Amino acid sequence: MSVNFATKNIILIKYPFGAGGKFISYCLSIHDKILPINYKHAENKIKGQNIFSNHLKILNANTKLDYHLEEGENEQCYHTKKFSSFFVKISNQKFFYLPKTSHLRNFDYKFPNMNYVGLYNVNKLNRSNNTDELNKWEHWITKQNLPNLVKFNILSCFDEKEFQKEIIKILKFLKISTDINYKMLERYRSLFVKSRTFITKKIIHLK
Repeated sequence: MSVNFATKNIILIKYPFGAGGKFISYCLSIHDKILPINYKHAENKIKGQNIFSNHLKILNANTKLDYHLEEGENEQCYHTKKFSSFFVKISNQKFFYLPKTSHLRNFDYKFPNMNYVGLYNVNKLNRSNNTDELNKWEHWITKQNLPNLVKFNILSCFDEKEFQKEIIKILKFLKISTDINYKMLERYRSLFVKSRTFITKKIIHLK
């Protein structure tokens, strides 16, 4: 079996460094049809195991620590010549969606049917001093108008209802059910907002 480059089941979340893209992937993976970005946890979800505890551990820790924990992706397989067997398998099925993340201001034309989620208003959320880079991102994402791109207002994370609307917008864009565990979504959102009070010193990726 080889990679199906025509797959529609990959979601690439585009955002600048530190703007909450991994967090959005956590929220999306609450949905039954969307996997976590970490391959090990994704395989566990396919087997029917609960993956909420992995994300809650990270989100809870980030409200207390002076550094930032993230769930590791294991590999950015869509940028490499060698694809993992798991990615090959996912690209050849139609039930689950697999999110990936990227800080690059471009699109991956190897996968013409890939779904993109582009975060905006990042310059009002990101705690980085690199305002020039953030402004470049805002300018770039604002002018993008691809049919396979949905834009996500990251500032909605400060309001429960507005955040739900943005998540629902993605689910509708993917043409999947909007039936999601909203209580868990709100738990994720509130922890993320609480964590933004900390100044990140460094990022630690969990394996």
